[in-house]
Amino acid sequence: GQEEEGDELRREFLILGDPIDQVARAEEIAKPGQVMISPEAMQPLSFCCGELYFTNPKSQPVCLANKSTSFLVFDEITTAALQIDNEGAFMQPYESLRMHCRSLNQNALARLHLQTALYVHPVIRANELALSQAIQAGKISQPTETVQGRHRAEAELRSVFTIFINVNMAPKVTGTPDVDAELYQKLADVMHITSRELDRYSGHLRQFIVDDKGVVLIATFGLRGSTFPNMVSNNGLPAVFSIHRALKQEAGVENKIGATFGKVYCGVVGGIHRHEFAVMGAPVNLAARLMGSKVNNGILVDEAVRAQADGRFVFKSLPPVKAKGYDKPVPILEPVDAVKVAKKKRSTFPFTGRTEEKRVILSAANTILE
Repeated sequence: GQEEEGDELRREFLILGDPIDQVARAEEIAKPGQVMISPEAMQPLSFCCGELYFTNPKSQPVCLANKSTSFLVFDEITTAALQIDNEGAFMQPYESLRMHCRSLNQNALARLHLQTALYVHPVIRANELALSQAIQAGKISQPTETVQGRHRAEAELRSVFTIFINVNMAPKVTGTPDVDAELYQKLADVMHITSRELDRYSGHLRQFIVDDKGVVLIATFGLRGSTFPNMVSNNGLPAVFSIHRALKQEAGVENKIGATFGKVYCGVVGGIHRHEFAVMGAPVNLAARLMGSKVNNGILVDEAVRAQADGRFVFKSLPPVKAKGYDKPVPILEPVDAVKVAKKKRSTFPFTGRTEEKRVILSAANTILE
């Protein structure tokens, strides 16, 4: 496991190494209803399914179970040894958390709360903070609705500028300390630079993913706390150019970015005990498609982004592509540069009249400055 942080702005916990590649290989050949397991994972389980293990090539994942059959069989002694009998076995997750926090003082709890919040999406963090402050101030009573009900009420459709960033680097753990330390530092640099530039333009980092497909970061503008007038032209596209340039110049990594604009679902997905904030919809899928496109030389966007750019950027049209959620091929564009806007010349004519109004305005301004 590896923590990646961005100057106390946002953190992610990454899991790297060969087991991730093993899972990817097993997933590729698994059919619906099958549980596939890698040969490396089979070795510690061979005592309870040895026949299955030795009748399959060690280089290929094998089927451990399907809808009707399980090849994993424990004897009575092993079954008894695997029985869990402790205080937290039948606890709800929140009860278990309370048990672990009993010995912490107020300062330690506050620090834990701060550190934990860094792993949570900013929208959820802001919602929970606002609710907590309102309860403490006596403005509202303790909510009686279920957590699921509150999450449903907070879910919404919004016009969002979605960014997918693919960093061209191989996240392979070699087992050599110096080489791996360099990898971890590079990942930390990528996280820090992206978080810094998003914070500079008031955007949100949705997710930092490292898997068999590479290093991908997902960011958004348009959620609660990051919605502005002329958002795409003033915030979104400048942030895309800034992130693309900073990753190349500061971290020394090539990167490809896909960005789209459109209506998406924004809200919590998952169960009561394990859930996360998600952004879902056709524009999100299209942003991922543009990021991975073979014709992407750096940055690709859709037609909706150009429409929102207010003529402040130059775009190069490319052949349309097919994308999930769209009936027809989608036009795509490459933003080339920002249009230089000439400053308006100051009028050479003096301002006349309105003497009393100017005096009142200047008096009020001087009072504020003092």
